[in-house]
Amino acid sequence: MRSIYGIITLIALLLLPSASAQTNDAWFKAMESAFEEADFEEAIHHGRQLLQNEGVSGIQREEVYRILGISYFHQTILDSSRYYFLRLLNLRQNASLDPIKTSPKIIQYFEGIRREYLEIRRLDPPAKKTDSPTLYVVKWFQSA
Repeated sequence: MRSIYGIITLIALLLLPSASAQTNDAWFKAMESAFEEADFEEAIHHGRQLLQNEGVSGIQREEVYRILGISYFHQTILDSSRYYFLRLLNLRQNASLDPIKTSPKIIQYFEGIRREYLEIRRLDPPAKKTDSPTLYVVKWFQSA
């Protein structure tokens, strides 16, 4: 009888990451769909929910930060927009916004954030490889 419970527990543990990945995919698709329909409030909700889950890939995380940055910009919540664009730049400094899908006004805003971000990094480079990328987000808000 114990072996049956052990096998059931083992199967449940093996399936748990798969269920988490399916949940992440569902949140991601819902976020993308809301964003494409210009339902920015809903895109923000799904994006933030997705970031609370574990197992979000780096590529998905970049896309979530990009969508949240743009969505908050459309909601005129610029501090949050700046925060998520900085998170995107912390993941990939050469990140860019698609000029075909993104308003020139948002691209200009993002490029301004990138210039200031790179200047902060130039003036205060990481002391060692273990420095947290969040450090630059905090420094950005302290300097703004």
